[in-house]
Amino acid sequence: MQDVNECSSNPCQNNGQCIDDLNMFYCQCSFPYGGVMCENENECNANPCENGGECFSLPQGYRCDCTETYTGPRCERNKNDCVGNICQNGGTCVDGYSQFVCVCPSGRTGEFCDRGK
Repeated sequence: MQDVNECSSNPCQNNGQCIDDLNMFYCQCSFPYGGVMCENENECNANPCENGGECFSLPQGYRCDCTETYTGPRCERNKNDCVGNICQNGGTCVDGYSQFVCVCPSGRTGEFCDRGK
């Protein structure tokens, strides 16, 4: 089977660079374009990432890399700092923004309810 140069027809739009592969091609898009054939303006230009998240353009859309405090497709949700049952000895974890508080049962104290009174 002979490989065909799929880039010979210049399928990439908006000055995108065509990269030929075995029986397929990829478009490497120029700023501010994205999409399979560089047909869309870069969606990151609209600043879709919230709370300090960094936007990266992908061939079909975008991806937000969130700070360690936020999560979600657009970094719109506060991360649950209580994951992993960090409070000890029956303490109850209460999540906050970039923090947590352990509510300790009677007779216990400390940041993680790890000390007796």
